[in-house]
Amino acid sequence: MRTLFGFLGKIEELRLFPPDDSPLPVSSRVCFVKFHDPDSAVVAQHLTNTVFVDRALIVVPYAEVKQPTRVVVHKTAFES
Repeated sequence: MRTLFGFLGKIEELRLFPPDDSPLPVSSRVCFVKFHDPDSAVVAQHLTNTVFVDRALIVVPYAEVKQPTRVVVHKTAFES
């Protein structure tokens, strides 16, 4: 994910949930990317519906300044 989004701009922070080393089977993942330049986030939204490896990406802006914790991600993304 860092390589893909890195083409769009400098990445300050990237977090993947569940992490790559998770022992649990994973059917979908959530990735939060914080760019140095906010305009890169706007461009990243154009990747929505792009197939990456074997999954279609859905890119949406996240309004919070601080990236969420694992617990917040699980509640908002996997229980809806």
